[in-house]
Amino acid sequence: MGSRSTKVAVALSVLAAGGAAGCFVRVAQLRIDAKWLMARSDAQAGEYSTTLDSAMAEAQLATLELRRRVLERAYSWQRAEMLLILLAVVAALCAYVLYLYHGLREQLSDEPSPDELRE
Repeated sequence: MGSRSTKVAVALSVLAAGGAAGCFVRVAQLRIDAKWLMARSDAQAGEYSTTLDSAMAEAQLATLELRRRVLERAYSWQRAEMLLILLAVVAALCAYVLYLYHGLREQLSDEPSPDELRE
């Protein structure tokens, strides 16, 4: 494959891509939780509209606050996912450039020097 630096860049790219996939899974789970909390809040709103009990309004507000915190965590994981995707792409490009550089160095070292051509 080439030099050690190329292998390290490829490994970093694969590792970052795996981390991004893990972040994607976590974001999906948190969004499902947020949807469930929204449905629960809607049910509490419907119950409040029929009973006009202030305890139901407080419960709905608490549920909405919990949903907001879950979405904030989801957005944090999503930012981490985007950064890891960027890292994976940059590392893959670096690996390719290092691969090309290593090949060029081998080609240049195989060519005879100008002094050898004169003899």
